[in-house]
Amino acid sequence: MKMMEYLQGTEHATTRIFEVLSFESERLHRLVDQIKRMGEQVRSDYERAESLVSNAFDTDDVTLATGAYWMAYAGEGELFTMEKAKIQLENQIKCHEFSVASLAGAVLQFAKQGISISIGELKYCSASRLIGTQALHTVIWQARNQALHWEAASFNPPVKKCFERLTDEVDRKFDEYTKRNMAVDVLDLFSWKKFSDFKTDMLSIS
Repeated sequence: MKMMEYLQGTEHATTRIFEVLSFESERLHRLVDQIKRMGEQVRSDYERAESLVSNAFDTDDVTLATGAYWMAYAGEGELFTMEKAKIQLENQIKCHEFSVASLAGAVLQFAKQGISISIGELKYCSASRLIGTQALHTVIWQARNQALHWEAASFNPPVKKCFERLTDEVDRKFDEYTKRNMAVDVLDLFSWKKFSDFKTDMLSIS
C-alpha cells in the first residue's frame, strides 16, 4: 500500500483525533491557568490571615485576628472551601493530562503504522527532515515505542538513543522519557497541530 492510500484511508480517524486532542489541550490549559490563579489567591489569603495574628496588639485584636484565622483555615471558611476546590481541579487536571497524552500517542501510532504498512522498515524510508541530527521517521518510530512502554520503564536501545539525542540536541525535558509519556512534547516538536501537518511529513517519508 502506498503512503497516499494509507493517509486517505485513515484521514477521517486521524483528523478526529487531532480535533479532540486540540479540544482537550485547550481544556487542560484553562484548568492549569485556573488552578494557578487559585493557588495565588489561597497563598495571599493565608498570608493575610497569619499577618492578622502576628500583628495583633491587644486582647481584642488577638480575639478578632484568631477568629479570622480560624474561619480561613477551618469549617466552611473561604480558604477551606477554596482548598477543596483546588484539590478537585488538580484531579481534573490529572485526568485531562492522561487524555491528552493518550490522544497524542494515538497520533504517533497512526504515523508508525503508516511507515510499517507503506514502507516496511525504517531503513527504507526516504531522507526526511531532521529533528536535531535524527531523521523524522526515526523519532516517530521511537517516540511511539516510548509512549507505548513508558509505564514499564523498559526501553530498547534505539528508544534510549533517540531520547538521549533529543535531550542533548533539542530540549532537556526529553530526559523525562523514563518517567512519563512524551507524546505531547513530540507532537509539539514536530509542529503537528492538524491532519495536513501530519500528512505533509508522512508523504515526505515515503
